[in-house]
Amino acid sequence: MTDIRFIDFKLITDLNEKTRLDHVIRTFEDITGTAVEYVIKSPGRINLIGDHIDYHGFSVLPMAIENSILICLSTTDALQEPKQSSHGDLTTVTDRKHLVILNANQESFPTHRCEHSFSHGAKLDQLHRWYHYVICGYHGVLAKELLQLEASQIYKYAKSMKNDTEGRSNGSYCPSLDLDAKYLSQLKNIILFVDSDLPPASGLSSSSALVCGSAIATHIVLWETMKNHHQDAGLNPSIGSESLAIDCAKFEHLVGTHGGGMDQAVILTAQEGYAKHVEFMPEFRCTNVHLPQSVVWLVSHCGQSYPKAATFGFNSRVLETKLAAALILKKLKPQSRVELDHTITLYRVKDELVGPDSLASELLAIIEDKLPNELTELSFDEVSFHLGVNRAELISKFNTSEEFLIKSGLNSRLCLLKRSKHVLEESDRVRQFKLICETTGDPRRLGELMTESHASLRDNYECSHPALDELVKIALTAGALGARLTGAGWGGCIVSLVESGAAERVMSELKKVSRFTFQTEPQSGA
Repeated sequence: MTDIRFIDFKLITDLNEKTRLDHVIRTFEDITGTAVEYVIKSPGRINLIGDHIDYHGFSVLPMAIENSILICLSTTDALQEPKQSSHGDLTTVTDRKHLVILNANQESFPTHRCEHSFSHGAKLDQLHRWYHYVICGYHGVLAKELLQLEASQIYKYAKSMKNDTEGRSNGSYCPSLDLDAKYLSQLKNIILFVDSDLPPASGLSSSSALVCGSAIATHIVLWETMKNHHQDAGLNPSIGSESLAIDCAKFEHLVGTHGGGMDQAVILTAQEGYAKHVEFMPEFRCTNVHLPQSVVWLVSHCGQSYPKAATFGFNSRVLETKLAAALILKKLKPQSRVELDHTITLYRVKDELVGPDSLASELLAIIEDKLPNELTELSFDEVSFHLGVNRAELISKFNTSEEFLIKSGLNSRLCLLKRSKHVLEESDRVRQFKLICETTGDPRRLGELMTESHASLRDNYECSHPALDELVKIALTAGALGARLTGAGWGGCIVSLVESGAAERVMSELKKVSRFTFQTEPQSGA
């Protein structure tokens, strides 16, 4: 396991980043009137293969890319008037200290300021704002380190604070005020300034990069605060990258997306020159993977953006496949003691039904043989009936709501077999991809697996988009060995595997129709 250490920005010497870094630092200091103390770099990522399976415990194979988010961090006892009024009034009118979040692209991403509090996590999933991802990392670290909550408990804790938050707005007494006074009174004003060359809502993980960068920044602030008050005995000045990745995946649930941890893992553990094989079961582990040297990777945007926290598609697929897992286990092993709730995964079902050393395709064969009709298309009430629980209980067990079921369309149509088929077959494709990279390195076979993956995401998971499908077709026709959507889907980007000699031709064809196309190679993490 590697550690993320609190590195002063002056030690960043990569000449390729120097111009951008210098500009960001000057802009920050001009706007805030304070000196930068730290700069955190949090990269984007592409997933080479294995989308929509991490939240079922199956391994994935992403890599970090050059595009990144930079977060400048400063703490101060008093906020100053900004020199650029477009960034809002930074002066404070109370004695309480604040978190101030600014963005270099102020027109699209306005400034947000809030008092330090444990109550901020309560409503992050209701109105979707860019700075909510920053607050996720901030809130998660404060709650975990100061309140000693497990990362998995923080979402439930935040929901319990909803009434408390409403009480604050009407002047009522709120228990969280006591917690704030006890634990947060020593914090200074925290100023975070975000600069990004990662396009948002493009499937390149800009949101998770914000969460991870913010979490690192908050760790730094806590360390400095405790050290200055001689209370640092229990706080480690380095952060385990893998443990922080696990935590950040849980923190991000606060905005309402229930992903599995792939994005945070590669953002925080990636090493330059390698892709990452990220395993979640039976234990979390990140392993470097050598990619063939004779190929290049192209990333192309289809022109359609997809903000997954503000839409229903992503969480719809999570819910469908979780319900599928529960129904499969209930039908095929009713005596199982595995909890049939939102924690269930198809990986766990595979272990229960065909054993831990089995392939996912073995489970799929059993499902298609024994349950083809039961899993084709069901309503939510039919699933409730088959699981033997009433509707209200099922909604509670799977962390959903009546509103979500109606608006997403899942109340009347759940495609459990098709969704499960993708997850299980994709798991085997990841295994094959990694094995090829470790043995023959055959780029043609890798390309075939990528294209098969896209077909499954399009046909079984139904998370593609006509513009994505068109880009994949263009890439393959121009000579790419393989191409697939990367990320959640429904828009965003594709990744193409191209032999070096054909890269210019394929890129030229993609640029004719894409919002952008660029070549990338594996980069280091945060």
